[in-house]
Amino acid sequence: ECPPDIVAHGLALFFRLTSRTRCYSRQEQAGWLEEAGLEEIQLHRTPGPSQILVTGKKVTAGNK
Repeated sequence: ECPPDIVAHGLALFFRLTSRTRCYSRQEQAGWLEEAGLEEIQLHRTPGPSQILVTGKKVTAGNK
Protein backbone atom coordinates (compact mmCIF):
# COMPACT_ATOMS: atom_id res chain seq x y z
CA GLU A 1 0.00 0.00 0.00
CA CYS A 2 1.29 3.46 -0.93
CA PRO A 3 1.75 6.12 1.74
CA PRO A 4 -0.72 9.02 1.64
CA ASP A 5 0.16 11.87 -0.70
CA ILE A 6 0.34 14.85 1.66
CA VAL A 7 0.53 17.38 -1.18
CA ALA A 8 -2.57 15.98 -2.88
CA HIS A 9 -4.50 15.96 0.36
CA GLY A 10 -3.38 19.52 1.10
CA LEU A 11 -4.49 20.72 -2.33
CA ALA A 12 -7.82 18.97 -1.97
CA LEU A 13 -8.36 20.65 1.39
CA PHE A 14 -7.37 24.05 -0.04
CA PHE A 15 -9.86 23.73 -2.92
CA ARG A 16 -12.57 22.48 -0.60
CA LEU A 17 -12.15 25.45 1.73
CA THR A 18 -11.75 28.17 -0.90
CA SER A 19 -14.10 27.22 -3.70
CA ARG A 20 -17.30 25.47 -4.58
CA THR A 21 -15.48 22.79 -6.51
CA ARG A 22 -13.30 19.85 -5.51
CA CYS A 23 -10.41 17.72 -6.73
CA TYR A 24 -11.53 14.96 -9.05
CA SER A 25 -10.09 11.47 -8.89
CA ARG A 26 -8.18 9.87 -11.73
CA GLN A 27 -11.04 7.44 -12.20
CA GLU A 28 -13.60 10.25 -12.51
CA GLN A 29 -11.48 12.09 -15.06
CA ALA A 30 -10.88 8.94 -17.10
CA GLY A 31 -14.61 8.17 -16.91
CA TRP A 32 -15.46 11.52 -18.50
CA LEU A 33 -13.24 10.69 -21.46
CA GLU A 34 -14.82 7.25 -21.80
CA GLU A 35 -18.31 8.78 -21.66
CA ALA A 36 -17.25 11.16 -24.44
CA GLY A 37 -16.38 8.15 -26.61
CA LEU A 38 -12.60 8.24 -26.32
CA GLU A 39 -10.57 5.05 -26.13
CA GLU A 40 -7.07 4.07 -25.02
CA ILE A 41 -7.40 6.26 -21.92
CA GLN A 42 -4.04 6.80 -20.23
CA LEU A 43 -3.01 8.57 -17.05
CA HIS A 44 0.37 10.34 -17.14
CA ARG A 45 2.16 11.78 -14.12
CA THR A 46 3.55 15.26 -14.60
CA PRO A 47 6.57 16.87 -12.94
CA GLY A 48 4.32 18.90 -10.63
CA PRO A 49 3.20 17.51 -7.30
CA SER A 50 0.12 15.33 -7.47
CA GLN A 51 -0.81 16.37 -10.99
CA ILE A 52 -1.79 14.08 -13.82
CA LEU A 53 -2.55 14.40 -17.50
CA VAL A 54 -5.40 12.23 -18.76
CA THR A 55 -5.34 11.43 -22.48
CA GLY A 56 -7.48 9.42 -24.84
CA LYS A 57 -7.96 8.84 -28.55
CA LYS A 58 -11.11 9.50 -30.52
CA VAL A 59 -11.64 6.47 -32.69
CA THR A 60 -13.54 6.91 -35.92
CA ALA A 61 -14.61 4.31 -38.46
CA GLY A 62 -11.64 5.26 -40.66
CA ASN A 63 -8.93 4.61 -38.05
CA LYS A 64 -10.30 1.65 -36.13
